[in-house]
Amino acid sequence: LQEASQLALDQLGASACGQTAVVTAAIISGVISRDDLQTVDYSMCTLRTRAETAPLPQYLLSRSDAGCTGEEVAASFNAFVAGLPPRGTPPRAEFIPFSSIDGPLSSFLRRNFEQKNILVATMNLQLIGNDAWHHQLMYGVDLQAGTVYMMNPLESCHITWIERFVSTPSVLLIRRSDVLSRVDRVGGDDSVFSLPDWRRFNVREQIDAMRADESIEFVVIPAAYVGGFTVIRQSGSPLAMTDCGDSC
Repeated sequence: LQEASQLALDQLGASACGQTAVVTAAIISGVISRDDLQTVDYSMCTLRTRAETAPLPQYLLSRSDAGCTGEEVAASFNAFVAGLPPRGTPPRAEFIPFSSIDGPLSSFLRRNFEQKNILVATMNLQLIGNDAWHHQLMYGVDLQAGTVYMMNPLESCHITWIERFVSTPSVLLIRRSDVLSRVDRVGGDDSVFSLPDWRRFNVREQIDAMRADESIEFVVIPAAYVGGFTVIRQSGSPLAMTDCGDSC
């Protein structure tokens, strides 16, 4: 935990959990150090922000893909590393959707930590009341206890919850207050509601129903995010990504 706290970063900005995971993984894999943080170019990392002041349609569209997806975490890491001075064989990242993982999640984690790979989970934390999906770097696992250790923030989580977070559909629940505070803003582009996924979710009809019914708490919209793991394969790192046992 002490070594992890020395390598961990606070989130770099709003919706920047993916960017934070990319830079943290670069530190752990040894391609940059914390001393490089003031000079490295973060522009290689995909980062989209919420259109907080926009009319409702544009706001909802921005919410559907704010930050970045798991695929973009992997692509951002590869682009970020490619833009740095070479330091031996560079690590490479790829995104693996949870749906394509064979066997138990515990076996997938064990295999990757034994290979000293770095993992970044893409998870739907709305299951526990958070307002977004989240990308979180995993730095260790205690398979006996079923505990996974993560950064941003530094915390632990039982593997059964990790599996729930990465196995949800690609949806986002928008709170009533976020919808109704924007529904009467002028200049909205309603064509977003005609997009295939948005029509399938009947988003326009959900909004109308919410305006008429005070008991409706959320509007459900399609999200770009897919639950899974960015796997960063490396030749070595300052923090061994292994089964922690009782040592994390």
